[in-house]
Amino acid sequence: MRLVFRWIAILGLTVAFADPNIEKQITIKSRVWEVASADTLTCPRLTFPLGQEAMVQVENSGSGLKEGFRLKIKVTESRNGLLVEGYALIGMYDPNEAELQARIFGLFDEQKLEINGAGQPEWANELEVTGCFRVRGQAHVALSTLHGDFWLKEGETSSGYKLIEADLRDSEVSVLIEKDGHRAWLGLRAQSANKPLNFVHFLDKGELIFMKEIKPDAKITIPYEVEAGEKMMFEMTVSMVDSVRSRL
Repeated sequence: MRLVFRWIAILGLTVAFADPNIEKQITIKSRVWEVASADTLTCPRLTFPLGQEAMVQVENSGSGLKEGFRLKIKVTESRNGLLVEGYALIGMYDPNEAELQARIFGLFDEQKLEINGAGQPEWANELEVTGCFRVRGQAHVALSTLHGDFWLKEGETSSGYKLIEADLRDSEVSVLIEKDGHRAWLGLRAQSANKPLNFVHFLDKGELIFMKEIKPDAKITIPYEVEAGEKMMFEMTVSMVDSVRSRL
């Protein structure tokens, strides 16, 4: 695995999908490094139009499991700045499983979802998260509707609502609910509707899926651990450039 990492780092990848006729462009400067040695394993840079998906990959050919690095990302404008969503795979991984999980969590949807915000299905306006806790790794969420209150366990369905995922950190609670084929991110009733979305999910082999709202030029840093137990850091800076204005 380390030989692949060394090879990626030497490449110093720069991938451009920019279109000078599109007004707003996104530039991503990313880096993955090993915590123990501080060695940079890969440092791709991408430029692509706002609102479009982009991907960079350096990996072995063939079907099934891959070895190397893959970053898929999409950036759109949101009420809190920029919504950055995507996944980063490094080491040994199954790209098909990562893509499936990304779609399950609502990544890359054309309709942007904000916590308690615009773009949510109508039923989300009548649903409130009033409490939550986690027991033996499984989240339980208290929901309040116009027709009554009930508890919902992670992965289960009640009264037509299914709890897909829950981030129950003290500082920022958010849950992903599904009903009638549509999904909505909700925060605790006491939280501000302007609370930025901050969601990170790790797959079995340590690959990470993320949805984060940030201000332009902000840096995202996510610690994680690959299957072999090595501790890694994934970092990226997201910038937006008005390409039309920059040419004047």
